[in-house]
Amino acid sequence: MAPGRTKGLRGRKRSLYEGGVRVPGLLVWPDKIKASRIVTMPCSTSDYFPTVLDVMGDQLSEAKTRPYDGVSLLPLLEGRMQERPRPIAFESRGQVSLIDNRYKLYSRDGNLYELYDLKNDPGEKVNIADRHHDRMLEMKQTLDTWRQSCRDSWSGKDYLRCQ
Repeated sequence: MAPGRTKGLRGRKRSLYEGGVRVPGLLVWPDKIKASRIVTMPCSTSDYFPTVLDVMGDQLSEAKTRPYDGVSLLPLLEGRMQERPRPIAFESRGQVSLIDNRYKLYSRDGNLYELYDLKNDPGEKVNIADRHHDRMLEMKQTLDTWRQSCRDSWSGKDYLRCQ
């Protein structure tokens, strides 16, 4: 069987480059979405839970008892949001990445980081980390904070314990 095609995107399955994480999505909701449209804002499966809660009228807030990585996509669906309020982070098989509305930070080993401008270079051909060092460091700090949150979740530190 021939390997899949990524149409010029770097990487493939099991990679955190765009060829491994960027996939098309489809939403059908006739009562809410009347016309077809293409959304270019990055979204993730981590957005499902906050979106469903929002549709049901329960908005997540930072004051709730545990952190959520995703964001509600309801404002996007209603045309009130054009960009993600928070980036999407991934960690898998020693790789880490952070994707915001334009840039992507990637590392294979957690030591050397690459930065890509996904708007102008969706194929991740030109690493711009040296030219945008401050942006890279800012995104690395956000990624490090997310990774610590994951460790806290894994150890139960950020969940209320049942008595």
